Amino acid sequence: MRIEIKNCNNIDTGIIEIQENKLNIKYAINGTGKSTIAKALECSTIANKDLNELLPFKYKDEIEITQEHVPNVLGLNPNSNIAIFNEDYVEQFVYKQDEVIKDSFEIFIRTKDYDERMEQIEKLILDIKETFNKTDELQILINDLSELSSCFGKSKTGYSAAGSIGKGIGKGNKLENIPQNL
Repeated sequence: MRIEIKNCNNIDTGIIEIQENKLNIKYAINGTGKSTIAKALECSTIANKDLNELLPFKYKDEIEITQEHVPNVLGLNPNSNIAIFNEDYVEQFVYKQDEVIKDSFEIFIRTKDYDERMEQIEKLILDIKETFNKTDELQILINDLSELSSCFGKSKTGYSAAGSIGKGIGKGNKLENIPQNL
């Protein structure tokens, strides 16, 4: 496919060849217009954007832009399916702060097998919850453990001196250490 690009940023006119159904790589030194070409193709096909954002700087001061100065892309089928792997693509899809590839969980991990196993796990957890709720002995045990836990108080290291266990240990054993006056 032979594509002609006219009046896009600093490109007055240029012709590029794109082979259909193949990976086309365009490389050149910085400042030669690779990004402008990609943007022109993107505006013409992918995003249905207005090519006027690529109007060359030298024509921006004109009050009325003549037809010969309007950005244009010729030879490209408007129904073409083009993917442009440029810096914008890399920033949007590839390198994310918390994951390497966008939606990597959905792509690599979440499969039909994964969903089936998660459903099995949820059913097992639901059965366990029902067992705990229906068994009186387990409810009593849970309440006792909660009360015992609260006796330790809130501390990052073992128990708190302000908790009831801390107060009991801190004052010593009252039965063995009976004060003399008593």
